[in-house]
Amino acid sequence: GMYEINIRYAEALKAADQTMLYKSATKELAALMGGSATFMAKFRDDVDGCGGHLHQSLWTADGDKSLFWDESGDHHMSALLRHYLAGVLATLPEFMLMYAPNVNSYKRFVPLTWAPANVTWGIDNRTAAVRLIGGGPGAIRLENRVPGADMNPYLAFSATLAGGLHGIENKLEPASPIKGNAYNDTAATKLPSSLPEALARFRSSALARRYFGDAFVDQYVGFREWEVEKHRRAVT
Repeated sequence: GMYEINIRYAEALKAADQTMLYKSATKELAALMGGSATFMAKFRDDVDGCGGHLHQSLWTADGDKSLFWDESGDHHMSALLRHYLAGVLATLPEFMLMYAPNVNSYKRFVPLTWAPANVTWGIDNRTAAVRLIGGGPGAIRLENRVPGADMNPYLAFSATLAGGLHGIENKLEPASPIKGNAYNDTAATKLPSSLPEALARFRSSALARRYFGDAFVDQYVGFREWEVEKHRRAVT
């Protein structure tokens, strides 16, 4: 069966630790019971894929106030939230390799299966790549729906935070939210549809090199190139 697990919010590094601990513990406990747990993004082609959605909010240093909430803003969005959102969206194609690191990752991105296909956002819209969730100043947040269950949480969190920072630093503004089915938006930028495509985008990304450094980008690209080559040779 497939299960949805919600891990309690925490600061980014702790949240990544908790995610990794959950995945490791689940596999070990399942093995002890004679079962097998997988976090593949797509484990069968006749069922929906397994997402690794990232919910994120931004607060003052003392944790007393959400910086994403504005009582008078459209959809209660602060200017900071708009910039953050726009940056996450703008960097999705370039940072895709950090959200979807494996050949199998891209088998999940099938229209009408609740996995995004393009660079869109919406108000509580689960067909878009990024979903805005309101509910009050204590709950307002973004959900990045691009990563799959096979993500490395440290890398995926880093990518979405770098995207948000890029938007804040450059005061980017998002396009209008999608209404209805985001899969029908033929004008929206498409997400990379394969590991080689995502790899090429990441290798040539000046933003990736700025935020993560040349050493990381080159090494990570090397790891993923190995994955592509092994798949190219495999007879499945």
